[in-house]
Order: sequence, then structure tokens, then C-alpha cells
Amino acid sequence: MKNHLLHCLALLIFLFSSCSKDDNSDFLIPQKEQIASTTTADETKVILWSDQPKLQVGYNPVYLSMEKASGGYMESAVHIHSLMDMHSMSHSSPVEQPVHNKDSRLHEGAVVLTMPSGEMGNWTLEVAWDSQTAVLNIEAISPPNNVKTVQTVVGKDDIRYTVSLVQPQHPKVGLNDVEFLINYRVDATSFPPAENLTLSFEPEMPSMGHGSPNNMQPQHIGKGHYSGKINFTMTGDWRIHVKLSKNGALVADGIYLDLQF
Repeated sequence: MKNHLLHCLALLIFLFSSCSKDDNSDFLIPQKEQIASTTTADETKVILWSDQPKLQVGYNPVYLSMEKASGGYMESAVHIHSLMDMHSMSHSSPVEQPVHNKDSRLHEGAVVLTMPSGEMGNWTLEVAWDSQTAVLNIEAISPPNNVKTVQTVVGKDDIRYTVSLVQPQHPKVGLNDVEFLINYRVDATSFPPAENLTLSFEPEMPSMGHGSPNNMQPQHIGKGHYSGKINFTMTGDWRIHVKLSKNGALVADGIYLDLQF
């Protein structure tokens, strides 16, 4: 009986310690690429991660880990703001504010970088939480093979729109999911999502002089994202011609995004 009680007691202690363990401290390094990091005055370590080795001009999913000096990882709401310093002027770009993922313990968001880093200027990403801020130096490279996945145009309504290609990230021959993000400019630091547009597109293969059939025009799915289907009939260079309409009237055309695979 005594041994039985001892076994039960040991089991309860094990279960209690397992349940009360601060899982927030057991952070596994994500299977992603580290882009930048900094440590704040209160010794909070902020790390920016990406799916790619480098951020590129265009739409970039990004992930933030926030390690507290006392151990464990921060779950507070996080706000990000991009800034391109062009020496004589500065401007921001569209971002999607991070949402904390309890499984990965990462803050998951996105940033649209509208020009490459270089002689003309450099990008930073400001991260804000709980009345604190951290600034990360980031680099945007031009995509390879003359790929173009973002374009900014001024519409007939005098609104400046930024059109970003979100999907496909890995195009293939056949039917692909296609997704666009559209933002509009309020001022140099504010680019909210455009949610009241109709987007249509037409794929073209410039080197071969033909398009493709069986495409499905996008529908707005929320927060400025427009989702549909695009059909690539062969590998090579593809140009996606985009038109934007509002209330049945054309507001922007001449937009194109380029892919090559």
C-alpha cells in the first residue's frame, strides 16, 4: 500500500510539473532563414525570419521571434512599420501586421518592399510592442531572371495603387492558385488594403506570343487580397496583365507582373 501511494505521488508530481512547465520557454529555432536581429535596452532579443535567404522586392512573408531577457518568448501584440531612407526623403511601404502563432510562437506578418536596397537608399523595419521599439536593418534584393512581382500605378481616380503578387510562389505548368494584394497610398507612411476593387488579369507568354485558357478571375477574400486561378501551359517567361475597376468603371490598366520558371 505504501509503495502504491509513493508511485501515485510520484506520478502526480510528474504530471503537475509537466502541466505547469512554461512551454513558452521551449522555443525551437524555426525552419526559416534569419534575416536580421537586434537586442533592446531591456535585453529583449528580436529576430526577423523569412522563408527565403534574402528579402526581395515584392511581397515577403516575415516572422518575428521576441525573446525576453527573463526567458521565454513574448506573445504581446506587435506592430511593424517599414521605412526606406532615400537620403533626401523617406517613405514606407505596405505591411501586414503580425499575428501571434501559438504553435510556432512566432509573430507572422508580411512586408511589401517596393524598391531594392542600394545607392538610392536602404530599408529598415521598426518593430513596436508594449510601448517599446526596435529597429532592424533589412536588405531588399531584386528578384532573379527579371521577375517583377510588384508595381505601383496612379489610377484614373488619382489614387496610387500598389499591386503585389502573393501567389504562386512556386509556379508550375498547369492550373495554379493566384493571389494579389492591392494597397492604396494615403500618405508616405500609410498604405491600407484596397477592398472595394474588381481585379481582372490576362496571362501572356511574350517570347511565344500566346496566352493561356481556363483562368479564373480573382475574387476579394479580405484585407485587400484577391484570389483566383491562373493556367500556365508551359515553362518559360510569363507576363500577367492586370486591370483594376471600381463600381464597374476602369480605374487602372497597363499593370503587369512577370514570372519565369
